[in-house]
Amino acid sequence: MRALASGARGRPFKSGLPDQGKGANMAYKIDPTKCIACGTCQSVCPQNPPAPEKDEETGKFKIVPERCKECGTCAENCPVEAISKG
Repeated sequence: MRALASGARGRPFKSGLPDQGKGANMAYKIDPTKCIACGTCQSVCPQNPPAPEKDEETGKFKIVPERCKECGTCAENCPVEAISKG
């Protein structure tokens, strides 16, 4: 289990990363050439509605910036490592 980062007052952040607001910096991206459209990213995303959604045109998943809290759960669970930071 990974260690949690601490905030200014020593309180741990959820998922080990600070809440940077809706879509701040968009640290996580899905590589459409690696995505197999399995839906794991969407099913494990703690956001409601989930940040990853299926692109109607490509059938692959993409991250909706306004929903992403940059927790990294999708990247940690992607079976083909199609999601990366930055």
